[in-house]
Amino acid sequence: MGEAAVVYDRAGYAQPISTTPATISWKSCDGSRSVGDIVAILAREYPESAGQIASDVQEGIDTLVREHALVFVDLEPPRPVSRARRANRAGMIEAG
Repeated sequence: MGEAAVVYDRAGYAQPISTTPATISWKSCDGSRSVGDIVAILAREYPESAGQIASDVQEGIDTLVREHALVFVDLEPPRPVSRARRANRAGMIEAG
């Protein structure tokens, strides 16, 4: 028997996920992995299906986004802002 999960959208509606690949995909959507990372994880687990995995993952993610159960985040960390720039944004002037 494979892994299963239940996904709740923002409105609180539940959608069961009954296949192990779908569950792995969902659990991998943790904000630290790209779509390519998730495809690579599944390709290692299911090498016999490697040719189909990318499109299946993208389709699943598109569905979760459309159902408001998943949102994309920027994986690049924010660039640091200097003290002078913060002061300027706050309308303050800092002496050099």
